[in-house]
Amino acid sequence: MEEKMPRKLVLVGYHKSGTSTIFKQAKLLYSVPFSEDELQNIKFMIQSRLYSYLGILLEGREWFEEECLLEKSKGKGQLLDEPGPLGNASQLNNKTKYSIGPRQKAFADWLIKAMVSGNLEAIFPAATREYAPFVEELWKDPAIQATYDGGMK
Repeated sequence: MEEKMPRKLVLVGYHKSGTSTIFKQAKLLYSVPFSEDELQNIKFMIQSRLYSYLGILLEGREWFEEECLLEKSKGKGQLLDEPGPLGNASQLNNKTKYSIGPRQKAFADWLIKAMVSGNLEAIFPAATREYAPFVEELWKDPAIQATYDGGMK
């Protein structure tokens, strides 16, 4: 007996309910090639989500860093706004395992600002190649790895 493959498939659901995921999986299962437009849309979706998730991770890193600095200041009996022996809390003596360098910090601030303003998707796909080295550098940074590990516990 010959198995019939569906010729048409209608998937209905609310936004973000998974209907497009089911559609893509069905195409893969039945070896139907994706069109160039579909491939570009999938690529765009993956890239924009990657930057969104990285932004969330960077916000978490900031929160963890602030918490560590607060704990350090409590231990020293010093408020974060009070100048210490080398200046205020942003000085080098107040680094934590969640601190990142100035280059990564500038990129992180830009990404979070783009995310908060809702302009993140407006910069794609052009920004993906330009900022790919920053993303790779950030992911390898011990502060980001500590944030990722801290969030998983």
